[in-house]
Amino acid sequence: LWLAEQGWQVLGLDLSRVAVEKASVIADERGLRDRVRFEQRDLSTTPPPETAFDLVTAHYLHVLPEHRDAIFGGLARAVR
Repeated sequence: LWLAEQGWQVLGLDLSRVAVEKASVIADERGLRDRVRFEQRDLSTTPPPETAFDLVTAHYLHVLPEHRDAIFGGLARAVR
């Protein structure tokens, strides 16, 4: 949300439906719906599109060892 408040177009991804819903409500309350959208996604099976983003950042992303290559590799490939 902070990035959206700074003028960035933002896509937030989370495995948790509850987290996506909560973030969407907060974005609405802050008037950021034109700058940010959220999706529920399992990054181990559905990575973001390759070279689609100028910035990829992950916060509180706890990954099982067997999923690290798929998740972190997918995030790295998503950077333009």
